[in-house]
Amino acid sequence: MTTARFVLRYRGEGTMPAADRSRVHELHQTVVVESTSRMLLVEGDPTMLADLVATLPGWVMAPEQQYDVPDTRRRVDGPPE
Repeated sequence: MTTARFVLRYRGEGTMPAADRSRVHELHQTVVVESTSRMLLVEGDPTMLADLVATLPGWVMAPEQQYDVPDTRRRVDGPPE
């Protein structure tokens, strides 16, 4: 089984329903890594997660994206003249 990380976002009114949160937590071989009132970062099988999200009204799923933070420190190009 292939696992990956996904962001599940509740786009409905208010906070995510407790029943929906429970269904995600109970999904076999799925780990909720982090959660907020409207989003869940989960690690699990993409097919199983997509099938679950398709049954949850108001939810969308997207792969987790990570970005490198640029190094903004100043550097000396050479000795002073």
